[in-house]
Amino acid sequence: MLTENQVIRYFCDYLIANGYEVKQALNTKEKGIDVIAEKNGRKMKAEAKGATSALTTSNRYGTEFSKNQVRNHVSVALFMISKIMTKDNDQNIDYVFVFPYNNNHINEIESIRLVIRKLCIKVFFINENGDVREFR
Repeated sequence: MLTENQVIRYFCDYLIANGYEVKQALNTKEKGIDVIAEKNGRKMKAEAKGATSALTTSNRYGTEFSKNQVRNHVSVALFMISKIMTKDNDQNIDYVFVFPYNNNHINEIESIRLVIRKLCIKVFFINENGDVREFR
């Protein structure tokens, strides 16, 4: 199971391999937008979540988040991106969700697919070995 920190690291590796310059990559102890990157003058701001806790002292460490916890994480990610979109009010920024590739995250994204498309939010899933795929 991927932690949020691993999701962020794999996503940043993917961005760099695809010509992006990563300007910011936070870890779970830092506050703010998880990833900010730029390519050809266009910015990307990404909110990431993991499949298990990144805190080794947490009861959830090493245990996959439940369906309800994933729903909560997706809800928080949608709220955070919505706030950032409102604050930025900039058409030259791509907004992104980055989640572990598992059934709970896929199902939650499927359940709000129409909203994600209307808001032009891109979604990327990352599997255990770091492969990144865009949700279509």
